[in-house]
Amino acid sequence: GTLLVEQLPGSQIKFQINANNGGNSGQAAGTIKLVDHRGSFKEADSEIELKFSGGNVVVSGNDSYFCGNAVTLLGTYAKTSDQSPRFYND
Repeated sequence: GTLLVEQLPGSQIKFQINANNGGNSGQAAGTIKLVDHRGSFKEADSEIELKFSGGNVVVSGNDSYFCGNAVTLLGTYAKTSDQSPRFYND
């Protein structure tokens, strides 16, 4: 999967997570407020938490609403760039 993050004013971030497995895909995107390096995003009956630590982001929670069959957004994502990301829907 791929996680894009842009820091915004007021302890907020814009994020987009994309994952694929075969022909199935999953995506979650939004703007969330961080408190103690953590933020959560909820839609329908699913909620994921993003926890920032060092150069990593751990995504945990229930991602079933965001994903197709056999796809998950959960896991640890490593920082790969200091440049501002280009979000897919921008």
